This record gives sequence, structure tokens and C-alpha cells, in this order.
Amino acid sequence: MPKFPRAARLWPVLALALYGVVQPALTPLRQEPARYAAMKKPDYPPEALLAGIEGKTVLKVLISASGAASRVEVHQSSGHPSLDAAALQSVQQFQFIPAKTDGVAHASWARIPIGFSIESRMALLCPSTWLPWCRAEGAAPTR
Repeated sequence: MPKFPRAARLWPVLALALYGVVQPALTPLRQEPARYAAMKKPDYPPEALLAGIEGKTVLKVLISASGAASRVEVHQSSGHPSLDAAALQSVQQFQFIPAKTDGVAHASWARIPIGFSIESRMALLCPSTWLPWCRAEGAAPTR
């Protein structure tokens, strides 16, 4: 029976060891995007209402692992500072169910559009469930 080099004899053991390391990395992660838990309807600024000003503000929100809006910034302005300020003030008080990866909560970013319409006095463009166009961007933990 021919003798194999030592490396050739260890190859099956090495292959099994690597499989144990690589296999978990190949298993897809179960990811859940952040969702709304509680929202405060923004107040329509009285001066904007009287002036007939309407618009949409898109906010970029960092949702913490505890579900709080830890950082809120204007991603796209409505063009009217009073509408932007009302949207910011309202979303800072929102509560979220944080994004999760394999059941572990982590911080994530989301874009939340808020529209101001005189006809409806206020319209949240994202309903109480997260929609694809609401763009929860929290697939991976923030750095």
C-alpha cells in the first residue's frame, strides 16, 4: 500500500474542521426590519396652516436597539422650516420595535416621510406597519 504524504492524510480532517467553521457563515440570517410601536401625529404649524403651506419632509432616523429614535435628521426638506421642525419634533417621540438579526435587536437607520396637507390637516405617509417604500435600512448593525 503506497504511503501518502502527511498533508494528504490530514486533508479529510482539515476539510471537516473548515466545514464546521464555514457552514454557520453560509446559513442565511433571519432579519426583521424595524417597525412602529407608537407614533405621535405631528402638529400642523399654525402659521403654515394659515399661509396655506403644504409639503413633505423625509427624515432619516437612527432607531436604537431599545426602540427609541436616538438621532433624527432631515434627509429631504419640505422647503419650509416650520414643517421640517414639526416633523422632527414629532418623530423624536416615536417608539419603534427595533430591527433584529436572528432575534437580536440592533440599531438601524430608517427613512420616514411625513406629509403635511391642509385638506387632511396632517397625513403620515407611512402607516403603522413598515412598508417597502418607507425604507427601513437596518439590515446590518450600525458602526
